[in-house]
Amino acid sequence: MGRKKNWDERLLLTLPEGAKALIDSVLEIGENRNAMIRSAIDAEIRRRTRRLARASSETAPEDDQTED
Repeated sequence: MGRKKNWDERLLLTLPEGAKALIDSVLEIGENRNAMIRSAIDAEIRRRTRRLARASSETAPEDDQTED
């Protein structure tokens, strides 16, 4: 029996020239490129989710705010 997979999905993406070198230049000690990319994706998803939640709450109609 082999090792249990930590990650089930794979994504192949093309980056602009020099992107790998830039990523490598900001890695923390002991961190690998994949871990940094996963962390960046998670942070961006959280940021966008918060932004969407704020936008939807700003456009939601106010409850019980009608005047008679």
